[in-house]
Amino acid sequence: MNLYDSSDMRYVWKKVRSDYKKEFKEKLPKRFGKHLEHWNRLNNWIELRIERSVQEGGKDIPYLNKSDLIERGWDNKILERIYPKPDKEVYLGRGRYAYYYNGNTVAELEDSEEFIEYVAAKLERKRSREARKRAREGKDGFGSEFIR
Repeated sequence: MNLYDSSDMRYVWKKVRSDYKKEFKEKLPKRFGKHLEHWNRLNNWIELRIERSVQEGGKDIPYLNKSDLIERGWDNKILERIYPKPDKEVYLGRGRYAYYYNGNTVAELEDSEEFIEYVAAKLERKRSREARKRAREGKDGFGSEFIR
């Protein structure tokens, strides 16, 4: 369940601490080692918030990262064309980012005409490239095991 929509965990914990303080009128400890009762109360509180959110119609949003999209037939060109801005960017450190896309939106875009035409053209190019390669190999009389 996605109660806090953010990729920055510092922000999420800050928000959780703030919401917890509003509800229980006391601060959460920085470390839970000596405060097991706070840890148990926090877990129960989170489970209760999830239940409330589900009852109010909240639902999980599946997020796909860029490698998931590539496995589903996407590539950088079509991604830039029809879904240029990711829904979430997570900083991984050392100048690297992970990009996440809303799974529901991805499913809708995969049903669009533009995506279907692009993937069909991509598959046709791949088939013709393989056919030309087979024709060249058969024309020379040599198999792929020989290198010139």
